[in-house]
Amino acid sequence: MVARGLSVEEADLVRRLDWRALIHYGVIFFVLEKLAAVVGVSNLHVYAAMRGQSLAEFQKTRNAKIEYGVGAKRIG
Repeated sequence: MVARGLSVEEADLVRRLDWRALIHYGVIFFVLEKLAAVVGVSNLHVYAAMRGQSLAEFQKTRNAKIEYGVGAKRIG
C-alpha cells in the first residue's frame, strides 16, 4: 500500500475491510468486488456488511439463499 501511495487512512480502511467506509470514502464498488475476491470474501458478505448485518441476517431479506463470489475461501 505504501508503494502505491495510499495514505495512512486509506491503508487502514483496506486493512479493516471496512466496506461501508470505503464506499463513503469514494471507492468504486467494482474495486471493492475485486478486493473482496482477493481476500476471499463473497459479494454477499460485502453487501451484508454494508447494511450492518451478518450474512445470515442479510440472506433473510432475500427471496432465495445464495452465496457466490469469485475469490477463494478466506482462511481465518
